[in-house]
Amino acid sequence: MVDNEIIKSTQNPSVVRFAKLKNAKYRREESLFLCEGYKLAKEAIHSESARRLLVRTDVADRYSDLISLCKTDGIAVTLLAEAPFTKISTESAPQGIIALCETMCVSEYKYADGPVFVCSGMQDPGNLGTVIRSAAGFGYKSIVVHNCADVYNPKTVRSSMGGIFRTELLCTCDLISTIADMRSRGRRVFACTLAEDSLILGGFEISPSDVFIVGNEGHGLDRDVIDSCDASVVIPMQNGVESFNAAVASCVIQWEQSKTFSKLSKGAVSNG
Repeated sequence: MVDNEIIKSTQNPSVVRFAKLKNAKYRREESLFLCEGYKLAKEAIHSESARRLLVRTDVADRYSDLISLCKTDGIAVTLLAEAPFTKISTESAPQGIIALCETMCVSEYKYADGPVFVCSGMQDPGNLGTVIRSAAGFGYKSIVVHNCADVYNPKTVRSSMGGIFRTELLCTCDLISTIADMRSRGRRVFACTLAEDSLILGGFEISPSDVFIVGNEGHGLDRDVIDSCDASVVIPMQNGVESFNAAVASCVIQWEQSKTFSKLSKGAVSNG
């Protein structure tokens, strides 16, 4: 339903509460995050993650389709004047629509079926969001996150381009135990790092159950993580060229493994 009153004050209790969600501490406490812009708000509604839609009054007519969808689905819609909306928004040029969503990341790792990809120590929210986006596009069911940037940071959410709603997010505080659990269930786990005995991506047979771990943008993976894996793997590159960005490396690896996923649509193409 649409609230009867338009919120005009920046000191309104709801505005103050929602604005605090820019901070990771409050996102964790509230189990809520902001999903901004038309496309992401639509994804949030369709994924049943949206709990409330915030709309700036001057553009409400533009988003009548999402407002109607919320009415049908029983999602509350709040109309705000420009000042309170701007206080909540994380964008420099906001589109005037924000979905207030429930967090979905499982706080403790649990075993997942299907294709799994792991990020460890990835601190750039944009990189993490890009990895989530590409993993969703290539058909990964789950992404395990260890010691990374907040998956609900506005930059992560924006960079994921809706992928955050299409993949299962599993967080772990103990990656070594997680790796041991995966291996005990028959998965091979590969550390993406340069070593003397590293396997060359594309030079050995990959299985859909294999798990690849990509690390920190600067120093890669911790030694104990590498030692816990079955083997290390590198992407073949021309001599003298710097290593790929963590997000780019993840995309290359995901593409190579996705060729083994039977559920990957053979006729699908990317629209960018």
